[in-house]
Amino acid sequence: MDGRYLPIEEARIPIFDRGYNLGDGIYEVTAFVGRRMVDFDAHLSRLRSSLEHINIKVDLDFADWQAIHHRLIDANTIETGTVYIQVTRGVMERDFVPTKDLSPTILGIVQPKPLDSDPRLDSGISAALVEDLRWKRRDIKSTSLLAQVLAKSRAHAVGAGEAILHEGGIVTEGGSTTVFGVDRDGVVWTHPLGPTILPGITRKRVIALAEELGLPVTEEPITVSALRQMSEVFLTGATFFVIPVVEIDTQPVADRKPGAVTLRLQKAYRDYARSGDTATNVLTGDCERTP
Repeated sequence: MDGRYLPIEEARIPIFDRGYNLGDGIYEVTAFVGRRMVDFDAHLSRLRSSLEHINIKVDLDFADWQAIHHRLIDANTIETGTVYIQVTRGVMERDFVPTKDLSPTILGIVQPKPLDSDPRLDSGISAALVEDLRWKRRDIKSTSLLAQVLAKSRAHAVGAGEAILHEGGIVTEGGSTTVFGVDRDGVVWTHPLGPTILPGITRKRVIALAEELGLPVTEEPITVSALRQMSEVFLTGATFFVIPVVEIDTQPVADRKPGAVTLRLQKAYRDYARSGDTATNVLTGDCERTP
């Protein structure tokens, strides 16, 4: 918390922090498996991009951010989970227009999650179609998540494990995931990058793994009607990994069982995640810099 490492119950955010009052901030989530981070470089690149897009300046370089992540993992007896980083514009009396002399608030939290052993990876989940009500810059990982809260709550209310968002008849993404479909010819589909979706780090890795496996991938918009006709549907995300969707709005996807392409990509990603990011492996005492 702003350079101090302390038990989570002791952390405090000032009531005039702009993240609390206005959602004026960004966040990033990096998974780690066996205490090794997954695609840290890519997550940090996206964090920096989000900061740049909303003009928050943070005086930390790559080594500083890496050391923060390492120390957070190192200080907790958690083998598998996530590091959540949040940066807000800082603290000032509530006003829409920020002053120029603000010092950003930086928060880092470690949470345990059964990422590579979640039983839903084997069974799959149901999903609910929900209208996409978010703002127009979804490529920025903003802390303003009310639309996602409402969408995921609506999905949960009907017993679904995730919301699949759509607008104008086009599937955009999940409430906190990227949506993939596999057509009858075995082609993997997903929405192209742009301001209407978040550039998912797991999305990028899964596309690369699909290409390594010789699976054809097309980054084109998927209509809601086309999604319903896909032979397989799966979701990706830092906290989901590659998770099959076996039902959409109570209607079965194929035979309500995870498909062969999904399972191949899931295995490839789990193997990749378990191998760790060799550039950022977490080893006790390996971080000389501890901002």
